[in-house]
Amino acid sequence: MWKKKSFIISVVCAALALGAVLILRARGSNPDRILARADEYFEAEAFDEARIEYLKALREDAGNARAIRQLGLTYAEMGSPIQAGMFLTKANEDAPSDLEVLRELAKALFAANQFGSAREKAMAILDSDPNDGETLLLLANLSVTEEQLAEVSSRLKALDSNTNAYYHLASAILGSRQGGGIEAAKASVDKAQALDPESAAVQLALATYFEATNERESLLAALAKASGFSPARSSARLRYARVLAQEEGKAEEAEKLVREITETSRSYLPAWNLLAEWALQKGDSKAATGFLKEVLGRDSMNPEARILEAGALLADEKTKEAVAALEELDRLYPNNVRILMILAQAHLKAGDAVRTGATLDEILKLVPDHIEANLLQAQLNLRSGASIAAANALEKLLKLRPDLEQAELLLARAYQMEGRNDDAADVFRAQIERHPERVGAHFLLGIMLQQNGDLEGARASFEKAQSLSPKDMAITFQLIDNDLVRKDFDSAHKRATAQEALNPGDWAPFYFHGKIYSAEEKWEEAEKALLKALEINPDSLTVYDLLLNRYLAEGRVEEVIARIESYLERNPKGVSQRLILAMLYEREGEVEKATTAYERILEDQPDFISALNNLAYIYSGPGKDLDRAFELAKKAREMRPEDSAIADTLGWIQFRRKEYAEALSLLEESANTAPENAEIQYHLGMTRYMRGQKDTARAALERALA
Repeated sequence: MWKKKSFIISVVCAALALGAVLILRARGSNPDRILARADEYFEAEAFDEARIEYLKALREDAGNARAIRQLGLTYAEMGSPIQAGMFLTKANEDAPSDLEVLRELAKALFAANQFGSAREKAMAILDSDPNDGETLLLLANLSVTEEQLAEVSSRLKALDSNTNAYYHLASAILGSRQGGGIEAAKASVDKAQALDPESAAVQLALATYFEATNERESLLAALAKASGFSPARSSARLRYARVLAQEEGKAEEAEKLVREITETSRSYLPAWNLLAEWALQKGDSKAATGFLKEVLGRDSMNPEARILEAGALLADEKTKEAVAALEELDRLYPNNVRILMILAQAHLKAGDAVRTGATLDEILKLVPDHIEANLLQAQLNLRSGASIAAANALEKLLKLRPDLEQAELLLARAYQMEGRNDDAADVFRAQIERHPERVGAHFLLGIMLQQNGDLEGARASFEKAQSLSPKDMAITFQLIDNDLVRKDFDSAHKRATAQEALNPGDWAPFYFHGKIYSAEEKWEEAEKALLKALEINPDSLTVYDLLLNRYLAEGRVEEVIARIESYLERNPKGVSQRLILAMLYEREGEVEKATTAYERILEDQPDFISALNNLAYIYSGPGKDLDRAFELAKKAREMRPEDSAIADTLGWIQFRRKEYAEALSLLEESANTAPENAEIQYHLGMTRYMRGQKDTARAALERALA
């Protein structure tokens, strides 16, 4: 009886529960109730929750005008202009006179680089509300041609110059674009500041002026004020954080500001994107991925996040996945120059010079003066030996932007490849004339003059560079080489001794002395100095090479091997000595002994870069262990990504593994850093040949033979 009663009670309870669920579902599915809840969230600035509720309302009624309008405004508040624009465009079609929608749509179109459409919407707003100063300022920013600027001038008359700061902000833009100059623009901004000193727009205009005049303290002060006058969800705060992060020692403070935004306004997507961008710059792709999840969970189509996501894939060496993601983005957002530029860089990293060039051509059709695309295309031309094409493009670019130092460096390289060494030297002379304090220009002029055989002129340039940067070892290296060519050994030793005093505890001065003693054929003193350099820096291949060359030149290899073997019996932890021994074994053709010595070094010191690189190269040989070679070279590359020798080793190993695209990217990088290295040119030529680039392969192989 009890069981029967219990069963009946359970059925009744289940029925009641089901009824309650149905009632709740009916209530929850009522679009008006959902919209009311969504509006409450929107008013409370709980935009995550508002977005979810408005989307629910749309699922119930796909044409609900209220849900469409509010979703557009919600995405605008979240800083997602693409998504905002989609919904606001529809809302504008439904209610063309809704000024709030029009204003947010104009801003969203502007943020999405749809400038023509943004300008149309701005004029529609001003037709209805001629006194809207903020929209007039937006229209001024969107105006470039004489006709467009005249339109702004005519609409400017609606504002009162005695009371409206926006009148003067728009006037500043007009003045600067109509030939009034930057100082005239500043005068207009000052008038705006006098009328409304606590306006974020005014402070941002001042910041733009200070940025143009490179007044860093004033720039930061203006941006700090603009940030303080703006809500947490604002581009002003992020702009302040970006500029602050560029100041020495201010990166943590900048990141703290952005994290505060994400804590108080979690749904503001540009803040998460900025944190992801900084994480990628620091090489922390895991953290970047975490930040991007915050964005993509709310806006799966967010192009900024998708671009950064592709950057994270590139950072993790997932080049194919990055290219695929960027190509999909290019299909979703065609003719977006930023996406195309990153796609070109991804193709380059994948070693696909043809697709890199094609993508750069697309960019330059859209924006012929695009600086980054022009520079990358010039680099590709130089790598393939097309120096004339590179020079012509760079000359045009420098007429438009004479301040582009990187373009000048590439142009000098192009001239040099054409045999126009005097023209190359003139590039650096022009730099010096504009910026006499620029160390690099004096140094590179010295390099060029030295290559032209003008030793006196080269020495004068190097000495000027050294006077500007006394501790710079690279300059000292060139000066000592210059002394050695002239056999002025006393001068060379004085320079090395001076660096000992300027850089106490550094290995390089002892290397300099060793090099000088070697040139003087004072072998004992040379060996002593070089061993001292290795005592300070046991991982310098430069020192090892010089020391080994001395042993080989003297015919002392067997004697040195015996001496080092004896030493290591007494001192088995002598890493420098064991590396010298391994390299001597290798040069004498005793590969097995060399392998054993390198492996022993890595047992004691797993991160010893020279041993990692050299052993990787041995294992890359025929019949050796390519997997082990790849593992060692990859580790060395991660530890020292700027080293051209390591890039060459890893690239050659990937060639042997038939990973030609990845190999080509590394070998081109290596060859660009060390263009005179015959072995690197040979590896590059072979890889280009396997990629079907026969003409450029031939050029590299000819350079290797030369």
